[in-house]
Amino acid sequence: VPSHVKLREGPCSHKIQGFQDLAVVSLGRIGSLCISLLFLGETFGYGCIYLIIEGDNLGKLLRGYPYFASWTNEGFMCLSFVIFMPLWWLRNLSLLSYFSALGAFAAACLFIGVAASGLAGGEP
Repeated sequence: VPSHVKLREGPCSHKIQGFQDLAVVSLGRIGSLCISLLFLGETFGYGCIYLIIEGDNLGKLLRGYPYFASWTNEGFMCLSFVIFMPLWWLRNLSLLSYFSALGAFAAACLFIGVAASGLAGGEP
């Protein structure tokens, strides 16, 4: 399977390998710049929202511990940034599959723990 799409044959042909190339062919250089800025802004927004949500979740999970009792939401957002930012710098995203496997293992352990607690008749 080719990794590009070829538009037309002959001297005016274009190889399209991604959104950037498609924007150049269809909208020109200025349109391509606008599309790139739009994608960068959108990705930055998603990253900010992700950090806010993770900061809130960490706050709910860790506030019960004495060390984290006085932390603000901004502190938890910074903590989530420190935890997750190195993952965004990976050049080979296939390395994230190990974290996905760890998440699946954690979900299985959680299921087993809840099932064992339910079968034992304990309080959740």
